[in-house]
Amino acid sequence: MWFYPLPKSWERSDRFAVSLNPKSEYVFRLDMQKDSPHNEILFSLCQNSTDAVFPGYPYGLVEAHKLAKISFTERLQLRTAFQLRAGASCKLIEASLKSMDAHDVLDKI
Repeated sequence: MWFYPLPKSWERSDRFAVSLNPKSEYVFRLDMQKDSPHNEILFSLCQNSTDAVFPGYPYGLVEAHKLAKISFTERLQLRTAFQLRAGASCKLIEASLKSMDAHDVLDKI
């Protein structure tokens, strides 16, 4: 578990790169208000990032993702609509559309 300060995003927040569990394969960006108790917040997030299914990701955010995610069918419909509108330019971002990210892991939970 570690955190590293990143360059300032805007004057009212501090930005960090964080790994919230030693078994995590992911590093996340975390923005916190300047006057917030950073160590307490990080400690709390680490305590809530021990789920074996996705170590390093706070369990409460896993639940929020489940409530907010769209269905696989709707995702395919939106992707197809985007590709039709983008036309030939869609080839420029094809790799990005297929890349795996943390949300793909969350969708499997």
